[in-house]
Amino acid sequence: MKNSEYAAYREQLAMWSAPEAAGQARKAWLTAVQSAKKADDSSALFSLDFGAKLVTINASGEEYVPPVSETEDKDKRIFSKTRFPVGPHIESGVPLGSAPTNKMIGKFRIPCGLVLIVGGGNTGKTPMAHALAGFGNAEYGVVRYGEPLAGYISDETLGALELGRTMYRYGDVVVDSVKDVLAMTAGGAMKAGISRGALPLLSRWGAIAASMGCTLYVPLNPSSPDEEVIKLLAEAAKSNSTTSIFANGANSWQYITRAGEGLMREQGTFGSRYDANGGMLIEGMTSDVKQAAGSDSFGPGVRLDDAEYSSVVRRAVNVLGS
Repeated sequence: MKNSEYAAYREQLAMWSAPEAAGQARKAWLTAVQSAKKADDSSALFSLDFGAKLVTINASGEEYVPPVSETEDKDKRIFSKTRFPVGPHIESGVPLGSAPTNKMIGKFRIPCGLVLIVGGGNTGKTPMAHALAGFGNAEYGVVRYGEPLAGYISDETLGALELGRTMYRYGDVVVDSVKDVLAMTAGGAMKAGISRGALPLLSRWGAIAASMGCTLYVPLNPSSPDEEVIKLLAEAAKSNSTTSIFANGANSWQYITRAGEGLMREQGTFGSRYDANGGMLIEGMTSDVKQAAGSDSFGPGVRLDDAEYSSVVRRAVNVLGS
């Protein structure tokens, strides 16, 4: 790649991350899905791992079943052991390395990918996930996993299928909760109770969602203000999510979001309050953005070094407000 080609590539990423591009990635993916479905509605569309389990979703939005050879006994259903790579298997035209805009909430650009919502206990992370996903009375999907509540999924394979099916059907998906998945993912447990394989799992989810024009909203509750917990969450915020939202005091939030490969991050703050029915409302949106160095066309952004990330996460972990 030449420098001129890289500059053109960055321009393309910036175009997909512009406010005017809201919803375009989802439309492109749905168009590609319809083409795949018309050709073969049972063909493999994308694979998704969930903890230790991997499932593949077909062009109809259901579990992909490998074809049975005509020479095999179909009653035995002896399937092929071929496993598709994790990620979409269709081309939608969404450029590699992009963080396409899903929607705008005031000045807050929510990209497709993974939104981590980090805060101490009782800070309203789950209500915030629902408020963001359903902003403007939009329809969104919910995957309920691992909580000791009626109807919640406790099996990883069923969790993978439910997440895959829901991402197929909705451009906004709340995933609550992921604590068991993060603890049980392969790689060995760390002091914080999070597996070493957990953060790459979140990153894969974000990459798949971004390719599908979908946004996953994932509340993440730190187990303690321990230094190792803070380091892990800082790494998750820095490298494994498209957007990170941190509780920043009672009814106050800070966001940091990516615009695409090599583009500057954006950050800002907003407030929240509860309505008479206990639903969370978003208000007081502000932004703090700067142009990328040497460019007037790559969109807004702000530089945040590792120490600043860690400082933001530390404040979120120690917040005890409602």
